[in-house]
Amino acid sequence: MRDPALVAGDGAMGLWNALAEVFPEARHHKCWVHKVRNAMNALPKSEQPGVRKAMQEIYSAEDRAHGEKAVKDFAKAYGAKWPKAVKKTPTIPRSCWRSTTSPPNTRST
Repeated sequence: MRDPALVAGDGAMGLWNALAEVFPEARHHKCWVHKVRNAMNALPKSEQPGVRKAMQEIYSAEDRAHGEKAVKDFAKAYGAKWPKAVKKTPTIPRSCWRSTTSPPNTRST
């Protein structure tokens, strides 16, 4: 059996450890649904639509440079008032950023 090209998970350490052992060539990243939900839990409902849209700009960016700009814009817009939500947003680590490793035609949002 070939290694999967990419595995998305919720961040459970057991999954990542097992992947490294069983499928050492597989890339992995934390699921964006979980990242968005974690940020939403740190916000009042009235702020959630805007934050969700700003996070969508991050995970649907066409490349890493646009993603990094979207993260900075997100932090600037929400960091002062909602630091917990911003802290739960990725700063483009490889484990959360699919655009650095997957061509655009293989991504869906």
